[in-house]
Amino acid sequence: LVYFGSIDKSNNDEQLIRGITLTTPGEDQYYSFGAHDGYDIAIVQRTGSAHFPGRRSTKHNWIVMQFDLHTASPLPHVLIGHRDEAQLLYASLLSIQRELSEHVFAAPTDHHKQFPKQFITLASPAHAQMVEYIVSPEFTGAIVGHFRHLLIEIEGDSLYLFVDDPRPTVQFLDKMLHYGLVFAKHVDERMGAR
Repeated sequence: LVYFGSIDKSNNDEQLIRGITLTTPGEDQYYSFGAHDGYDIAIVQRTGSAHFPGRRSTKHNWIVMQFDLHTASPLPHVLIGHRDEAQLLYASLLSIQRELSEHVFAAPTDHHKQFPKQFITLASPAHAQMVEYIVSPEFTGAIVGHFRHLLIEIEGDSLYLFVDDPRPTVQFLDKMLHYGLVFAKHVDERMGAR
């Protein structure tokens, strides 16, 4: 990876890493990018606050990894996260992107039994069939037990991993990179791009 320092999130020319946390006021630091295992990857530490009317704002210190997918077709916006984590972020997101709602899987028994209890999937109901295809039982099985604090976002031609941690360890960053590559390959394979 090549290190580039800080990025001004308010400058559209410098919004190199997008994703749901870009909508929060704050700054991006420690921007790095490179390639690994055939994927272009960008990493940034993003500080910000989530706001929602009637609630206290919460401060966050996200590590964001963006993986450029190989799929030729733009993918629908899908967000997967733990039900107990980042509730204010979900509420804030849903107030901005009103087309998103909780996706209920058609065959929840095909997925790991803990997935629907522990995790929430947000997507547009118009893309339910595509969400079912991308977020397969193999995908949800890999999430359960590994990532309580991780948010996964898929949109367009990118997959994002977010974790709210001011001091992640090298081991955790390696784990994020490993599973980000696993998830990116899974999505590309499902979309016929690998």
